[in-house]
Amino acid sequence: MFGISLIVAIILGYLLKGRLSHLINLQIRGIWLILIGFLLERGLNLLLKIGWMELGILTYLLDLLMYILILIFIWRNSRLKPLCAMGIGFVMNAIPIFANGGAMPVSPKAMDYMGISTDASLTGLYSIMREETHFKILSDIIPIFLGKVGFVISIGDIVLCIGMIWLVIKGMRTKQ
Repeated sequence: MFGISLIVAIILGYLLKGRLSHLINLQIRGIWLILIGFLLERGLNLLLKIGWMELGILTYLLDLLMYILILIFIWRNSRLKPLCAMGIGFVMNAIPIFANGGAMPVSPKAMDYMGISTDASLTGLYSIMREETHFKILSDIIPIFLGKVGFVISIGDIVLCIGMIWLVIKGMRTKQ
């Protein structure tokens, strides 16, 4: 979904007379924080999917570290309002994740709607939503189809994507 949002942002940026080369003018600080955070998340997801790790205190702490790094990055760049919007989206996603043991709950109704079996166990940092799930409204509950590709997203994901689109458009339109 974030890749699609990035493509939409670039198209809109060009339609609004922006240039990709202007993105450098945003002067984003501490980009290494977000890179380490995303590498940590990808690595954690991979280790969980191949079975080298299981959800537990270690994955919870590593996920917490990832969110801390990303939030520090956003705080360091808080002069950029689109990044603040992205920060709100991250927090909206963090709430159900950390309230439910370190995994994002996914709605079985949304999975059914998309034709995904709820008998299938979710791997990585996701779990099937249950009666006792906390913060269901902030969990992955919105089914999205884009052609033959479908996924379930959260309200936080939508806020994140809006912030990312805003940031790219702002950057493409920012001159030195």
